[in-house]
Amino acid sequence: MDLKQIESGESLTVEFKREYTEDIKKTIIAFANTAGGTLYIGVNDDKTICGLIDPDETLLQLTNSVRSSIKPDVTLFVDYKKGSIRSTERGKNTRYCIIP
Repeated sequence: MDLKQIESGESLTVEFKREYTEDIKKTIIAFANTAGGTLYIGVNDDKTICGLIDPDETLLQLTNSVRSSIKPDVTLFVDYKKGSIRSTERGKNTRYCIIP
């Protein structure tokens, strides 16, 4: 985790989520369709780090969810790390969406 980035708070390219929810995919799509960004899971909106009960399980759940429901495939542009997901660059197609 980049503590300086967390201390700076949320912005157009930084988002905090307390835990994994299905809505996280919307944030990833927004980053892929624009300038990219960083999503921190396990961080409250007030910038406090609450952590995750099982980071490995959360990462697995997120990876599988992104791979199976966001089209076209955005995984090439997503860098997964424990505690954060960094959309390192804007996606090439810029028309990413969730496929139910």
